[in-house]
This record gives sequence, structure tokens and C-alpha cells, in this order.
Amino acid sequence: MNSLSIMTLIQALILVESNNNDRAVGDDGLAYGCLQIHKIYVEDVNRILGEDRYVHVDAFNRHDSIDMFITYTSHYATYTRLGREPTPEDFVRIHNGGPNGWKKPATKKHWNKVKDTLDDYAKRPFSNPPQRKTSTRLTSSNAAKK
Repeated sequence: MNSLSIMTLIQALILVESNNNDRAVGDDGLAYGCLQIHKIYVEDVNRILGEDRYVHVDAFNRHDSIDMFITYTSHYATYTRLGREPTPEDFVRIHNGGPNGWKKPATKKHWNKVKDTLDDYAKRPFSNPPQRKTSTRLTSSNAAKK
């Protein structure tokens, strides 16, 4: 990835996906954790790794979510697949829209939210990350009530 660090990108993505909430549940109960990971994403990560390392609830663990993100996007956001060096936008759009998410128009809006967050970081590099407006997402503790 170019001059943007992968961890800065992940921090911005976590803020957009879950407002920094490791216990977030979204997409009508289908997406878990700080990076809002779906079950099919976990299954694909396990296939890439060649072992059943993760189950869906592991997405509630920040370290595991980040590891899954890196595994998934490193597998799909490659020069060979894209025909060019992958950009931060490619990583985010693949995370959001699957292996071919980098070329799906529907993932552009999500990338723009992450880009806006990265732009905020650039304006205030040594301050606490901005907080996004609280969403109506469920959390793992009240998901069963729905």
C-alpha cells in the first residue's frame, strides 16, 4: 500500500463500520464486530488460510477481525487481480463488496465515508480520532431482543 499505513486505514474503516464498537451487530444481525464481518467472509478467510481458524463470533474480537481483514484483502487486492498496484480504496471496497468489490459502483459510497475519515485524520494527526454520529445498529448484547 502506498504512503498510507494499513493500520491507519483499518482505524478509519473501524470508525466507519462500527463507530469503534467491537460488539456491534449490523445488517439485520448478519455483520459482527468492529469491522462488520459477515459469515461468508469468515468462511472465505478460512478457505484462504487452508484451515478452520475462525468462526463468525470471532469477529467480535478486534485482533481477529483485523487479522481476517488483512488475510482477505491481501488475498484479493493484488497486482495480479487488479492489473495495477492496489490502493487503499481497493482494500476498502473489496472488504465492503467482496472479491470484486473494487469495481462495484455500490461500494464507492462506503469508500467515500472512509476517505472522509482519513481526511479528518490528516487534518488532526495527533488528536483522538473523531467519533461518528451514533448509528441505530444493534449491539451483540441486545441483538437477541430483536
